[in-house]
Amino acid sequence: MATFLLHLLLPVFTFMHPFFVSLTDINHNAKDKALEISVRIFVDDFEKTLKQYGKTNIDLIHPSDKIATDKIINQYIQSHLKISANDLQVNYKYVGYEIQSESAWVYFEVQNVPALKKLAVTNTLLYDYDKQQINIIHAKANNKEESAKLDSQSTSCSFVF
Repeated sequence: MATFLLHLLLPVFTFMHPFFVSLTDINHNAKDKALEISVRIFVDDFEKTLKQYGKTNIDLIHPSDKIATDKIINQYIQSHLKISANDLQVNYKYVGYEIQSESAWVYFEVQNVPALKKLAVTNTLLYDYDKQQINIIHAKANNKEESAKLDSQSTSCSFVF
């Protein structure tokens, strides 16, 4: 229910945009033994943050160099989103990104996670751009769904499934 409500409200945040909100979905796919990770960030905020981070102009909608854009997106998120599954830090693989309305969805995956009992997340995405940033985390495993709201004062959360 919480995921449904937040997915419903995120377009409202888009319309009213002085809010700085990202959404990270982490889903354990038991059949594929994988973690599927999706990160949703407002395009304008993400471009400004990536410009500061990479010291270069970034256009996510019309990238002049898609390979370089993918590289900086991956590096930035990898340095600001840390995930541990069952007390082991995971290395997640960048899959790509897409633009939907005013948001960028960035996708990652982690292979070889047969079961998920514990998940820990540290998320500092966009705090270097704006300290008012709120990062919402949704985690789903074993038919159980949990959510957490993080801010610049509280950047970590954990879930037990």
